Amino acid sequence: MVTKVLSLATPPEVLELQHGDTCRVVVYFDHLGDEYSGARLYAAIGIRGLIFNEKVASLPVNLEPIPSSPTKTTYQASVDIAITPLIQPGTGFDVYAKLTNLPGADLYSYADNVIEIVGEAAHTLEVTVEPLATGYVTKSPSKAIYTAGEVVTLTATPYSGYEFDHWGGWPPYLGMGSTSPSIQITMSADWWVVAAFRVKYIPPPPPVYTCSICGATFSSQAELNAHIAAVHPPTGQYWYRVTFTDGSVSDIAVPYDPEGNISLWDIVDRDLVSSFEYLGFY
Repeated sequence: MVTKVLSLATPPEVLELQHGDTCRVVVYFDHLGDEYSGARLYAAIGIRGLIFNEKVASLPVNLEPIPSSPTKTTYQASVDIAITPLIQPGTGFDVYAKLTNLPGADLYSYADNVIEIVGEAAHTLEVTVEPLATGYVTKSPSKAIYTAGEVVTLTATPYSGYEFDHWGGWPPYLGMGSTSPSIQITMSADWWVVAAFRVKYIPPPPPVYTCSICGATFSSQAELNAHIAAVHPPTGQYWYRVTFTDGSVSDIAVPYDPEGNISLWDIVDRDLVSSFEYLGFY
């Protein structure tokens, strides 16, 4: 790739550049007075309007100290702009340069419609994850810049406890809204893609129905009722699970007495019981 010089001293002709080239912007300024240092030069390529819409720009450079000049003297300075794929091919690009830290007001120079970028269009692909730290996305191939028409495969992988939900982003693209964890995007624009994850749903454990008489467990009330009817048919007695002071446990039946004169303490010695649980009437 090459370096091409664009002088802002006179209206330049259109300069043709391609990705990988360097545009050296040359400016001129006058100085009269004492020596000074600290001047900086910056330049950009873009579209001039109410504000200058920069497409690519240089890094600011520090100029060499300007010597003392008893008479008005013209000096030259330059700065390089690397032409990256961030600027798409096209015509009519403008250039501006800015000199700052001068003894006085900053100096601005413009040249309109002086740059043409040739070559294949290129696009960027930004991928983010929402919510953060819920998963990650791999790109194949993984690049900073893609040529127009290149196909990129995106694969979303959730972290533990999460699952993939859908694809989003801007502007709309083929595959947006898909719930498939893997999609392909054809690079025809600068895409911002969002991989949305969600908390993985874990169903609650099924309810367990326990027989209060023998402790057997069942998956439904109907199964428990069938078990009681078959194994523990009604006997017309009140049942208690009694824990004795010596640690032993027994299920005690108290006969039904319409008069209510028979109680558990007619069957067992209260002093020997540490606790009891009513199991029901069967």
